[in-house]
Amino acid sequence: MSENRSNQQPTQGLLSNEDGSLAAPMFLFVVSIALCLSGKWIWGVALGIGALVIAVCNAAGTIEDKEKHEIRFNVMQAADIFKVMLRWEAKYLFEYQEKKQEDVQVEREGRVIVLAGLGVLVRRYEQGHKTDICALVCQEAVFLAFRRFNKDNEIMIAALSLLSIIGKNEKVRQRVLLEPDTFGLDMPVGVITKALVRAKYIENDEEREMQAAELQRKGFLSLGVLSDKASDLARKVAQEGGVEAALDAIDWFRHHADVVNWALWLIFIVCYEDPSNKIAVIQHHGIPKIIEAMHNCPDRLDVSRHGVAILFDLMREETATCQPNEQIDIWRIRETARSAGLHDVVLEILERYSEASDVVMMGNELLAGTGYTKTTLSPSVQIEELD
Repeated sequence: MSENRSNQQPTQGLLSNEDGSLAAPMFLFVVSIALCLSGKWIWGVALGIGALVIAVCNAAGTIEDKEKHEIRFNVMQAADIFKVMLRWEAKYLFEYQEKKQEDVQVEREGRVIVLAGLGVLVRRYEQGHKTDICALVCQEAVFLAFRRFNKDNEIMIAALSLLSIIGKNEKVRQRVLLEPDTFGLDMPVGVITKALVRAKYIENDEEREMQAAELQRKGFLSLGVLSDKASDLARKVAQEGGVEAALDAIDWFRHHADVVNWALWLIFIVCYEDPSNKIAVIQHHGIPKIIEAMHNCPDRLDVSRHGVAILFDLMREETATCQPNEQIDIWRIRETARSAGLHDVVLEILERYSEASDVVMMGNELLAGTGYTKTTLSPSVQIEELD
């Protein structure tokens, strides 16, 4: 083992190597100073320049390709960053047409470009470049990533992050509705759904599991931002399977509180005062899954708040006023909730979060509307009957 270590070359730095020895640039620089002091100026200056060139080359060699592109993109306009990404896509398509198969090297190059570009665009937009033009360019970049790297979780997290910060822009929202073939919600919902399928095959790899969970969280956040206070987009999310995707994620990532929270938030955004979307929740067995989610994440107020809010909205009498083909049976919903353990969960929430007035109000309404009595509780719950 010691012989192998002795044969290894020390990693070069600017001042010293990892083994503590003097790095070549620094050694040459010291020699150049000595030559200058001895009166040999020409040799000293030449050696100093050589030391500087070697140092710069060593520094450049330590910079990863992604960092090189980030440095380059940091001084470019958003539109120019997207042009670089677009030129890569054109190259990728050309190579694919020529070789009738994917070029691994070109794809690897594109991955670095797209990942770096998305990261810089996120920072650029967050730093105040929130014009309509910048938002639309960012949208183009997001959907290019969806087209080419929808199986790459790292890139999808970056793309969904960018989508979440531009989702409130009205031009971006209009484009989703007017150009569904290019910017339709089927693409982000598809990314989330397929990523969850892949996540179910992850075994004994905590890092990959956390990355998969983060993709789900970012996905539900971006869909919620897009559809918040936009009923037409909310209905599109439901039509493309967004509600089902959120419920599936709640079921699989049941102990990932952040995933559960943002999935519940999306469901609330999409279903609020929209009977057809509420039907989607009911049809996909959403009521027991939501109650179970609150039970599994008792330490998160936001999970409890969003879960209670969804159930409160589902059980309101106004919900029953639907179109003829959108009939909702309120009493059946309430009975389903009772059977799924609503009373136990809500009473635990009321005890834990007694200072959260909105949660307390909705929780008491849920109990009153579902015929709460002390005898309906499991023996483990020892709380006095509500007035």
